[in-house]
Amino acid sequence: MTAEHVPGLTPELAPGPDDIRIFTPFGIRFWDSAWDVAVTSGLSVVAWPVGQPSRWRTAVRTRSGIYAFHGLPGMHDVEYPAADQAVSSPPVARRFVVRVEDFDRRFIPVAFQVDLPQFGIFPSNAVTPSGPPLPGFTLYSAPTRNGTAGLAVVRAQLTEDGAGSPAAHALLEVEAPQGRIVQGIADERGSAVVAFSVPPFRPGATASPPSTHVGTQSWPVRIRVRYSPHLLAAIAGTTVPDLRSVVAQTPAQVRPSATSSSFVNELTADLEFGRELVIRTSGLPALTVRAAASPP
Repeated sequence: MTAEHVPGLTPELAPGPDDIRIFTPFGIRFWDSAWDVAVTSGLSVVAWPVGQPSRWRTAVRTRSGIYAFHGLPGMHDVEYPAADQAVSSPPVARRFVVRVEDFDRRFIPVAFQVDLPQFGIFPSNAVTPSGPPLPGFTLYSAPTRNGTAGLAVVRAQLTEDGAGSPAAHALLEVEAPQGRIVQGIADERGSAVVAFSVPPFRPGATASPPSTHVGTQSWPVRIRVRYSPHLLAAIAGTTVPDLRSVVAQTPAQVRPSATSSSFVNELTADLEFGRELVIRTSGLPALTVRAAASPP
């Protein structure tokens, strides 16, 4: 990729026998929703045609922090269009798997499928139900993430009711003040964390300087879990399920206390400024989850 090359665009040389056009079939920007910034380093991003994990290719990170792919199997004619071919015309789409891992252990590994080529920077070119285009592809905080000081943090160790095994890949959902919904994904051990910007301080609350008044400001939050292991779709070439199947999980129930025989749809708790909130079933070291029932 040259300095003039922008993913999603086709630079052209002066007309003549040496006219060469190069098109980037996939460029993606990753986003850290906790700090509301782009993730521009530390990632391993690879892609391969669905069902062909041995034909993987690694993305190149540009100076602007975009991860771009070249040499993807089956994409040669798209990357190097003929001189009389309009790049803007829709070529035949091919489906690829994209796997993202973080060397710095800030984010949960994810894998998803996407049809290529994509025009422009993904996912800002994707259609959204409402509102402005997405700034980037959101990555989910990992339980091993450091540097969360200044953020609101909710943690949970999720285990399945009965078996006591980890509720791997469950979705931990926090409803923060003002109706904001933030989510985290449990790792294979059932550990999940949700990190997000601190909610606005209430009028009259002590907040100057806030670091000297830890515990004087708190916010009520609601905790829910989505867990449907029967919906998780495997992808050849990776140990994590398809991200779309993870976020599509349906609401599960949680046990409020070890002495309770009933389950509830959500828990409520107070999130204190400067302190991580750990959600557990009262009397137990973890949060017990009853998975959503599979269809008959």
